[in-house]
Amino acid sequence: MTRFILAIVLVFALLGSPCTAREEPVPLFDEMVDVRVINVEVVVTDGSGQRVVGLPPSTFELLVDGSPVTIEYFSETRDGHAVASGAEVWQLPALEADVEVGRSILVFIDDFFTVAARRDRALDALRDQLSLVGPRDRMAIVAYDGTRLDMLSTWTSELNVLERALEAAVEREAQGLKRRLKAPSGEEDAEHLDQAVDAVVSTLQGFARPPGRKILLLYAGTWPAGALPDGRGSFTSAEARIDRLAAAANRLGYTVYPVDVGDRGLSLLTAAGEQTGGSALYRRQRAVALENVTDDTRSYYLLGFSPTDGENAQRTIEVMVDDPGLEVRTRRGFDDFSRDSELDMRALSTLLFGGGRASGLGVELGEATPMEDLVTVPLTLTVPKDVVSFLDQGAGQKAADLDLRTVTRDVEGAHSDVERQSVRVVIDGAIPTTVEVATSVTVSREARDMALTLHDPLSGRVIDAVVSLVPEEGR
Repeated sequence: MTRFILAIVLVFALLGSPCTAREEPVPLFDEMVDVRVINVEVVVTDGSGQRVVGLPPSTFELLVDGSPVTIEYFSETRDGHAVASGAEVWQLPALEADVEVGRSILVFIDDFFTVAARRDRALDALRDQLSLVGPRDRMAIVAYDGTRLDMLSTWTSELNVLERALEAAVEREAQGLKRRLKAPSGEEDAEHLDQAVDAVVSTLQGFARPPGRKILLLYAGTWPAGALPDGRGSFTSAEARIDRLAAAANRLGYTVYPVDVGDRGLSLLTAAGEQTGGSALYRRQRAVALENVTDDTRSYYLLGFSPTDGENAQRTIEVMVDDPGLEVRTRRGFDDFSRDSELDMRALSTLLFGGGRASGLGVELGEATPMEDLVTVPLTLTVPKDVVSFLDQGAGQKAADLDLRTVTRDVEGAHSDVERQSVRVVIDGAIPTTVEVATSVTVSREARDMALTLHDPLSGRVIDAVVSLVPEEGR
């Protein structure tokens, strides 16, 4: 069982924060996961560091693992607005010319490695800059205390909601000084760093694909650095763990801007910014972090391409321009996950954050059958018929083959591996409004909660649910 001590507390309902005509509710998860397009944001500057605008698609060459790939999508955002390219390249549907391009700014607050005074000054400065969040922008705020993630605000552009979330953030306990006084061992440093990286990665997965330019504003304390025990009798660098964070951000299209709220600088997390096309914000910059980020993301080019079928491989990205006097800043790679791996991550994110707007999966648990350390639990799933693609089998019979993924969490927050199974549904006659699927799962006796992700391979539709495995009287 993978150790992952994260219990989720949703201070705001996932989809229940105030929404007005100014914003549309944004789900935590996409309904469709089969669209495989990699977007590469590119900043081009001249020798004096000034942004270069108005470049046509022919200026750029996109290399993946050193080989050129076709740029299928191209757009330019200039001073916060999409610009018509006038070129024979596909234009991304979401970027209409002359329309303001929104940002989705995910704020991750590290309470575990930070000292309260430094963290609070940085968050107060962020609150003072919230007027920079435009009508097409949105922000979500998550805090991490070393054992759990707390969502202080889901996606919203309502400034009063964000102000209240940041006020709540400065009231939280910062544990950096307490942690330092305990003088953690190398093994403890390694575990704490792994858990912090896992927390950031899971947050990114939980807020997988919001619209617009995706930004991670990472307020981080002094994270352990150097060679750390890997639990297998050897050592792995802290930098390798940060590479995992950057890879997750690149996979999901987030640009990372680490904000230094520690006391030894952000040299460790600088790489996360550089690898994703962002930059670390130090010292005086942390007081104007949001201003720096909004300025940095106002003008850029967006190049899109469709990768080959995912092979669970790390890919490098390089963008070249035809003028040697110009400099390019962009993400350096991405993880080309298979569809199965994408769905596994979806199941884990569902466990951590709950289902999104696309969720419509009903789950009824049957009487469990114990067997030593395991328990077999019968399941009856109810699925809206428009989620399922039935194929005619003849003689009035229709059938559908679905993929079910389950993952559980115990009382300490440790989660199991993701289990997969195929389920077949056969219907005689007309298809009812809701389709029942009967199956069972075998889980640990220690399991408390279970997430289920049901995928129809033909349509690409996905629905989720989270259920408690503990009888109500035992909760």
